[in-house]
Amino acid sequence: SKSDDNNSSTPLSSIVGKWDLKAKMTGTTNVVLYPCEEQYNQYQFFENLTAIEDEGYTNGGTSCTHYTYNETYAISNNQLTIIETSSNGQYVYEYRFNILELTSTKLKLKLYYSNEKHNGTLTFEENIPENEQTTSSFEKI
Repeated sequence: SKSDDNNSSTPLSSIVGKWDLKAKMTGTTNVVLYPCEEQYNQYQFFENLTAIEDEGYTNGGTSCTHYTYNETYAISNNQLTIIETSSNGQYVYEYRFNILELTSTKLKLKLYYSNEKHNGTLTFEENIPENEQTTSSFEKI
């Protein structure tokens, strides 16, 4: 409804579902997706604030490795925070995105911050410069 348009908070329910990566940009430059990324890169968000991320990774050649990560997420003020914990529990990765677009069919995220903790100690942190921020566009499937 129209009255919702001025609401700065993003309803959690609208992100719930499975999203398939369709396009990527770094700064204002389009990034060509590898077939591996096109095949695998997806997010699935659940109502209980957990998520599953699928990622296809091409390591310099034609081989494609498929990774699956179990994550948790939170949304506040049009920002999405995703927390990924390694299977052994030692590493925790945090990613923060600005939600540029969220409709029933489209999701556009811009990564602006990430950090890494090892056994609770911050080992890496980056506030990503605007011209290096990656924008990912997804479609609901």
